[in-house]
Amino acid sequence: MALKWLKNYSNNDWIYKNNSDNSARFALGVKGQKPLIVFGVNPSTASDKTPDHTLVRVEKAAYNKKYDSWIMLNLYPYRATDIENLVSFDKKLHDDNLAHIKLILDQYPDATILAAWGNINSKLVSSVRQDILDCLKDINEVVLSRGRKWVALKDMGYPVHFLYKGKDFKLYEVDFVDYTPSF
Repeated sequence: MALKWLKNYSNNDWIYKNNSDNSARFALGVKGQKPLIVFGVNPSTASDKTPDHTLVRVEKAAYNKKYDSWIMLNLYPYRATDIENLVSFDKKLHDDNLAHIKLILDQYPDATILAAWGNINSKLVSSVRQDILDCLKDINEVVLSRGRKWVALKDMGYPVHFLYKGKDFKLYEVDFVDYTPSF
């Protein structure tokens, strides 16, 4: 069975929230009743028209684990193909990101929330490390305030990124504290 992205979703299927100049993406996914909600560190180039490698893996994982849809969110919404390019922090972008995260979590109160931002500790430049950690703490407060829990692909001291995980994996419930990068 071919994956839906290859068949193309209709325009009505998409969730695509970005800022006016498309330098930030708040949410990208497909509407459904039982989505897999995945948190990365920041968005790259993917859109509702063009996938990237991460989103192809997210879609395959959702399909393999019997979810009917998927939504990609991020700790910080600024687009960068390499997190080493995150060199400044914009509080308004963060606040807009939190607002979108709250809407998605409220719209899908039973969805699985997957931490999959990878080992960001060594890749972030020092000028934004504390800012990203603060974003992570704010997002965790949103998740916990809604009585939700995190899962991860594997317990390695950080939430494994989809690019480094095969199609056969388990989802492990994790304590957020375990995935707070120490800088």
